[in-house]
Amino acid sequence: MRYILFTLLFGGMVEQAAAQVISFAPDTLLKETFEIDPSDDMLSYPNGDDIFWVNWDKDGAPTNCAFDPENGFPLGTWYWEYDLGIAPSSQVNNAFTSCSFGQPAFRNQNWLITPPIYVEDSTYALSWRSLALQGPFLTDGYHVLISETGNFPENFTDTIFGAAETTTPYAVSYSLGFPLDVSKYTFSPGYLHANSYTDTAYFKISEADGTNFYQGKMEPHRYWLKDYVGKSVYVAFLHDSYDDYILQLDDILVARDALIATTSPNAQPFGFQIQPNPASDQLTFQWQLDTPVLIRIFSATGQLCWQSPELEQGSAPYKADLTKLPSGVYHCVLHTNAGVVSQRLIKI
Repeated sequence: MRYILFTLLFGGMVEQAAAQVISFAPDTLLKETFEIDPSDDMLSYPNGDDIFWVNWDKDGAPTNCAFDPENGFPLGTWYWEYDLGIAPSSQVNNAFTSCSFGQPAFRNQNWLITPPIYVEDSTYALSWRSLALQGPFLTDGYHVLISETGNFPENFTDTIFGAAETTTPYAVSYSLGFPLDVSKYTFSPGYLHANSYTDTAYFKISEADGTNFYQGKMEPHRYWLKDYVGKSVYVAFLHDSYDDYILQLDDILVARDALIATTSPNAQPFGFQIQPNPASDQLTFQWQLDTPVLIRIFSATGQLCWQSPELEQGSAPYKADLTKLPSGVYHCVLHTNAGVVSQRLIKI
């Protein structure tokens, strides 16, 4: 049977994000480690040309993965939780989680879509880590897709990675006694977690209610983006398993390949800074980039609230009057010829 995990979200950590910027570096185009819950800063459905992350429950079906005993079950979107590949008593890492276990059974359609990423040259790669929580009889599959034209589902025409899911019906697995022998099951096409459960670095044998199963650990993946040089792309992580269990993602990064393992999480793009943060009446921008820039402020729902004129190259401070903006969470976005970067702003 499915190993139901009851965990607590760390709500107090969300407020800590107010004093931090989204982690980028000059050679890092995208970085999301999920150490702070990003859910409130994400859009709930795509609009075609969004500059924010999108967390979209396309299927709309309720799930049965208990992650918070006080608040009940998630409705189906990706949600923040600790890394389930480690012991609950060692909550030292967090991840984004999606559930495909429902009653009645359904085909999951949970989309996690990045902002647009401009791939400047052939040295950039996409990397991420993932785990399928429970296998081999409930292994979750997923797909990683790329779009050059927008972030609607039909725009994602390139599939760059496919993870296999278990297709043996649960009733058949039950009748077999849930053996750990992978050859006893059928799987969809694609890469099966932990090299078909042969690489013990990425799974362990666990037990719940007397049933042995393979508990997944985070496994790294990487894909070169050389086919997208000179293009702005969206990347989608689509959890599309049928009646399996839990999938987790972590450490999504687009960076020059040599920096994937070494990029500092505190580095900032182009020296782009906003001060103060939180801010009340006035905000000062500063950057270091030899190209004209445009600065925009968006609300948490993606509405444009303020825009600068086109500004010359250099690093001279530029000020914005915030007196007409209501209190809340905003995104300050720096548009450049080299790409788009953003920082989170709290208006008080």
